[in-house]
Amino acid sequence: VSHGFKVGIGTLVSTLELEFLLEKDIESIDVDAVVSSWKSWPEMEAEIRQICKGKPGHMARCLEESKGKYIDAEGLRKQVETLKSCWGVLSEKIRKTILPFNTVYENLKAVGAAYEPEMICVSREHLRETFSFIPFMRSRFTNIDLLYRLGYLEEFTQTLFGEGGRWEVK
Repeated sequence: VSHGFKVGIGTLVSTLELEFLLEKDIESIDVDAVVSSWKSWPEMEAEIRQICKGKPGHMARCLEESKGKYIDAEGLRKQVETLKSCWGVLSEKIRKTILPFNTVYENLKAVGAAYEPEMICVSREHLRETFSFIPFMRSRFTNIDLLYRLGYLEEFTQTLFGEGGRWEVK
């Protein structure tokens, strides 16, 4: 499967992440609650080891990549406070620049690109199983890191793969 087709599926997921975040009342987030649920590095390392159990290659990569972007609770506090203060402007910029999921989906379909995970030889079940790895696989900060840091990752995962989700796993 071509890299471009994989990027198409990733773009669909990323678009859904942004649409999900745009539906949230980010400006009202309880910063103290977010910070109090943040894991220390030893706790995060234990989580990564559990998620990657039986996959030593994934585990090594996730530990290395995550360590590089890990921030402590005070760093998270600053990030969330900054996000809250600029969310009004940022969310408007996002709304003006992203194409809606359905438009991206139909565009990919129209040009003969992959628009369903199965088209890149990835079952919905496998995508769901490996989704928990994603926040830990890259050292760069992405939409999924924001979902993870704000405590929305599980809810988003359910939105994507749960009953009635875009890629429902039955």
